[in-house]
Amino acid sequence: MSRFFFGFAVGVALGAAAVLLGAQTDEASERPTFAKATGGLRSLVDGALQAGHAAASAKEHEVREEFRARIKAGAQPAAPTRFDPFATL
Repeated sequence: MSRFFFGFAVGVALGAAAVLLGAQTDEASERPTFAKATGGLRSLVDGALQAGHAAASAKEHEVREEFRARIKAGAQPAAPTRFDPFATL
């Protein structure tokens, strides 16, 4: 299975290199470069990471507010349970 992924990655890299090197334009300054080609991907990844951090922060805030509401209503927090790895043996 790992050989498949290695071959796939090599194929993708060679294909991307062929596209970048084979793309012809009228002016040399417009020739695509690896940095230009990966700029769009980088912005997508950065956007996804920012969205993930925002969602995690919102969920953490929601859980903390729910906990505070339970405490305010008089509910006692559950006692922590002790993990005993030998209990199931």
